[in-house]
Amino acid sequence: MELIYDIAVLIMFIVFYIFFFYVKKNFGILESISDSFYELEKQKRNKGWWFLAFAWGLGFPMFVFWHISLWFTIPIFCVLLLGAAPQFKRKLTNTVHVFGALGSLASGLILIGILFGNWWCLGAVLLAIGLLKVLRVPNFTTWSETVAFLGTCIGLWIR
Repeated sequence: MELIYDIAVLIMFIVFYIFFFYVKKNFGILESISDSFYELEKQKRNKGWWFLAFAWGLGFPMFVFWHISLWFTIPIFCVLLLGAAPQFKRKLTNTVHVFGALGSLASGLILIGILFGNWWCLGAVLLAIGLLKVLRVPNFTTWSETVAFLGTCIGLWIR
């Protein structure tokens, strides 16, 4: 059963970085990963749905973690919600989108601490985000999201 968890984390990691590098190559580093929805929508072929596929490509592999705890429903639900409400610049979907984004990353890292005792993942992510803020790194949100996702993947991998 351990292998299935590793495969799920690997799928999430691959989905994230394929999408990240596709966006970087075509649009540069955006203010947030969610901004990619709007850039994709501008393309001729109307590729905004790729953001939904990206978010759900992160959420669905996490279902295997239900074997460890049903509490994983929280980050799964949040990331699926994030993908279903990509238009964060609209007043109606902004709250849902932001809740999904913050909820998925925060609850994932907190669950890693509670269930696996790996609180250092959350601590390292918060330290890295603080450092990004202090250094005034451009596109702070994108890099914060990336660091939080990487911390989550590492925490799930080493559980």
